[in-house]
Amino acid sequence: MNRKIYIAIIIVFTVVISGYIVSINKEDSPLKIQAASKEEALSTDLGKLISQEAPELRIKQTGGSYYPATEAFTERLLAELKNYSLEEGQQDAGKNSDVVLSFKGYQNINLNSKEGYFWFENEQQVYRITGWSSVLWDRYVLKEIDGQITYYSFEKDILGRSFINLYQETEADKVLLYYDGHIRLQVKDKAVTVLSYIEEDWIESLIASNQIINQLYIKENPEDRKSLLLVGSTYSHTNKYGSTSWLSCYEYDGKELKEIWNIAKMLSSVIKVKAYDNGILTLEIKELGKELKIKLTQDEISNLDDYLKSLQLAGEKFIGKEDYEFFAAMPRYKFLDYNGDGNEELVASLYMRGGAPGITENIYFIYDFTKEGIKLVDVLPARENLKIDIN
Repeated sequence: MNRKIYIAIIIVFTVVISGYIVSINKEDSPLKIQAASKEEALSTDLGKLISQEAPELRIKQTGGSYYPATEAFTERLLAELKNYSLEEGQQDAGKNSDVVLSFKGYQNINLNSKEGYFWFENEQQVYRITGWSSVLWDRYVLKEIDGQITYYSFEKDILGRSFINLYQETEADKVLLYYDGHIRLQVKDKAVTVLSYIEEDWIESLIASNQIINQLYIKENPEDRKSLLLVGSTYSHTNKYGSTSWLSCYEYDGKELKEIWNIAKMLSSVIKVKAYDNGILTLEIKELGKELKIKLTQDEISNLDDYLKSLQLAGEKFIGKEDYEFFAAMPRYKFLDYNGDGNEELVASLYMRGGAPGITENIYFIYDFTKEGIKLVDVLPARENLKIDIN
């Protein structure tokens, strides 16, 4: 009898303890799940995402599977996402999603690869990549790496190829000028965007009036162990200026590649009227501190005299005006020996114009491009320098 009572007590004690443990587990489970949920919460902080160098990324397209992306592919895509704007009234854009970007630690991003809209999953805010071109996404390249299909890079059209042999302790650094939706310059593993959002038709066209021509010039400086790379592009379409050109210069020191000069900054120069006497109009390019003297034609003198009378009636001064003339475009450039000294200089033609009484003229900006750098030599009006031919 005592034996039976003893066994019964043990069974009851075991059941009570077991029930208590189960109860504790049941009470703790929601807390544990909630804590785990907080730890695994996915961010929708776009600013934080685009500030990272290359977070882990997996990509899925409509009807497909997720595949990882290389670091270079991820960096290239993040560079596009950085150029975003907020879009209002685009909540229905989700219907057009065809790509999912899954960055580690972040809510999935839905991307409309045709129009450049994107948004975080389950979020109302829609963004759009400024200047997005579907050409870029159409050029993605998949490659098998260690048995894994991977988003490897974007297809490139090679526009120029060269080498820098400045660093003799290593093999020559390969230089590429290429197109992947943008025109980009790459030295070894460093790349910069030269021109953004260029139409693919401009690159592939065989029609002279609808094609872009690109040139690459390199100067090496062994003393400073630096190289200068000048990139010139001309889009030869037909307009009132004839064509549109771009010029920019980059420095490479074996580690970094950076832009050091761009003639586009000249287009925003302030042109000030310095003097007007005996049919000679003197202008000052304020940013450069350079004066430009232009001998006017009889028609220009007559028009300007009428304009001066209207200014006088309005109580305004002509000398000192800063909105009379401005640079509208850079149609072309060329390397040539403009002064017969035996050396070729870089001559860039900027088109200057003004309002109704303004003077229209091509202005030649002349630069020395050497291994030491790019330096402005002179600024000349085309009408008085007919021997300079950059066509």
